[in-house]
Amino acid sequence: MIDSWPAVSLLSATMRNSVPRNHRCPIESDAGVATGVVICNPPIYSVTLNIYRYARLVKPPDGDGEPDLDGRHLRSRRSRRAIVLAATSLFVDIGYGSTSMTAIAARAGVCVQTLYASFGTKRAILAAALDQAISGDDRAVVVNDRDWMHDVFNAATAAQRLRAYSAAVARIMAGAGEMFMVVATAATTDPECVALATITEGRRRRGATSVIDSVLTVGSLRASLTKGEAIDILCAFNSPALFDQLVRRSGWSLDQYRSWLGAVLVRELISVRRPAVQS
Repeated sequence: MIDSWPAVSLLSATMRNSVPRNHRCPIESDAGVATGVVICNPPIYSVTLNIYRYARLVKPPDGDGEPDLDGRHLRSRRSRRAIVLAATSLFVDIGYGSTSMTAIAARAGVCVQTLYASFGTKRAILAAALDQAISGDDRAVVVNDRDWMHDVFNAATAAQRLRAYSAAVARIMAGAGEMFMVVATAATTDPECVALATITEGRRRRGATSVIDSVLTVGSLRASLTKGEAIDILCAFNSPALFDQLVRRSGWSLDQYRSWLGAVLVRELISVRRPAVQS
């Protein structure tokens, strides 16, 4: 379905000198994508933007749970994706503190103003980069509702659920392990990132709690082990630092890590009935 209309508005705006003289660039806005030429008028640059409303393209339903998006929203979403991918690579390569908004914009191929319009702060970009690294995409689907978490909550036995969880952790760490470390490191030097690190750890613990609750619906914990202790153990074994040590520093493969994690979680957390020995 296509719905189109002609150009309808002309917007004049001013912005502080943060882009080069006579620089032409696209800027995302609620009215669409604007292309403007920046004309020097120190200390303020005057910007005249011709805002064109492009033909609105409505995406047909594809059964993936995603809302239909018109052309403007698709462009905005692509810009956000490009920003997040660019920021992720910079955060991992040179660190959060050494990454500037200008560098992110340059790598993403957008104007700095688009970064501020889309996210507001570098910390918000870091949070979005971590979320996308964990889930693997930018769909609004929480981790526990992802297809690859299904067996964690639906497998027949406690051991099967823990092994499914170990596979999910391996998947998450493969995509987000480095970003977890970026957030932890940033929190040691940037006060604005302390809250994000605290939220991240809280989410990890809530996730571990949901896994233990799932295990308890089909099995029981090891003798004398409390639920709180089980959650503590799970958080220790699924930590990004341990993954970093085993996989990135010691050279374990993902399969080796997944298999080891599944075995150790079953051994340390749950009561497993062993077949009786025939005399």
